[in-house]
Order: sequence, then C-alpha cells, then structure tokens
Amino acid sequence: MKHLRYITCHPSRIGLFHKDHPLVVFFFFIIFACLAFGALALRDFNTQYFGSSDIDYIVQTVVKDQTNTNIEYKDHKLTGDIALYKNNPLEIRVLSTDKKVDNSGLIIYMNENTTQVYYNYIQIGNIKYSDIPNDYSFTFAGVKDNNRTELYNFRCFIDYILLISNTGYAANMYLSNTLNVLLYYFIFAIVAVLIYSFFTNSQIAMGVRSKLIIYDSLIYFVIIFFTVCLNVSFLQYVAFFVPLLFCRSTFSHIIKVRK
Repeated sequence: MKHLRYITCHPSRIGLFHKDHPLVVFFFFIIFACLAFGALALRDFNTQYFGSSDIDYIVQTVVKDQTNTNIEYKDHKLTGDIALYKNNPLEIRVLSTDKKVDNSGLIIYMNENTTQVYYNYIQIGNIKYSDIPNDYSFTFAGVKDNNRTELYNFRCFIDYILLISNTGYAANMYLSNTLNVLLYYFIFAIVAVLIYSFFTNSQIAMGVRSKLIIYDSLIYFVIIFFTVCLNVSFLQYVAFFVPLLFCRSTFSHIIKVRK
C-alpha cells in the first residue's frame, strides 16, 4: 500500500498525501499506534515480574522477625494475631485493620479470607483463599522455626499470591509504558516536528501542515515497535529524532501548498 510504503520509507513523497481527508490521517495514526501498543502489550503481559528471589525475600522477612505470634493458615482461612513485618520496600500486614496504602513499595495485606497486594500505591492483586487450589496449611511460628513442611507450604502460598498479582502488575506496567510513549510522541514527534517544519518550509497552510506532520511522526511508532521486539532500548532515543529527519525530507520537497 502506497501510504505505508511512503510513511515508513519515502518521507520525501509524503507531500503527495496533502489532500487526504482528516479521517484517513486518523486511520493511519491508529494503525501505527496499535503497532507499537500491541508490541508493548505482548511484552508486558508475557513477562514474569515476580520470581523465586521475591519469594525468598518475603519468606526471609517473616523468618528473621523476632515477634512471637499465633498466626495460622488452615482450611483456606487465616487466624491469629495482628502483625506487621517490614523489610524495606516490603510490608506484610497480617489481619491488620490499617488499610492505608502509604508505601510505594510492595504491600501485602493478609486478611482472614483474602489477600490484597499493592505496588506503587496501586492494587495489583486481590486473592480469595477459597480460590487457591490447595490448602497450604502453615503457621508463622512453624515458618520461623524452619519447619520443612510449613516453610514449603508458606512458599507455595506466597508463590500463588504473586502469580495472580503478576497480571495486575503487568497491567500497571503497560499503562505506564503506554502513557510514556504517548507523552514522548506528543513532545518529540508532534510539537518538535511542528516547530521544525516552519524552519524547513513556511509556505504551507496550517491544515495541510498538520496532516503531513502527523504522517511524518508515525515513524516514531515503527521505531518503538522494533525497540520492544528487538529489546534494544537505545532505539527509543533514535525515535525522538527520526521524525525530525522525515519532516525535513517532506517539507523541503514541497514548494507551496495553501489548502
């Protein structure tokens, strides 16, 4: 298709599209944006953010605490004392009535029948114990005493909690990455290109200029796509400047367009 070929490979010919309807321009914007956002989604939602080292960190936070408690998990129910375990940036609040999220790190609320997980002030997991396939019975006293069975069950319990929370964390990462891509697109591929276009060619009507600028900026999404797929982070910085080169190529090949 001519549009796709010129937008990605022949910026000097993008001026041929100066009569395109705004809906056509918007259509191609959606196509290229979806290309980048689709790649981000595939990466972010297929990444395992919590691993065995995170499980070890949580388990050791409980093991090393010197507080004696009678906390017990059995038959998909948690009972016992109110307790707080802290190991920056981790907090484990057991049967706590304090629901204030005041830590940007990982907060695990272990309630009687559910566990909520927060990261960076956002809830990323809400797990009902009744949904856990196995009854991983344990006591915190047994975990601290390194009882092999109870330690294993506690690890399996935490592993399940983090496994379910991974999806919420991935959604949080995807939203953050998408907003960053849009922000940088607006700054570097729209505003900067718009300003630069006037220095390159000032004899073009604003309506036409806007359409051509959007076409020139779409290469940004293509480079972001390859940045994600190839896992080459420095390409994202290349994406900031290539639209300017495309702009120069497009507008330097146009003599004068008023409408």
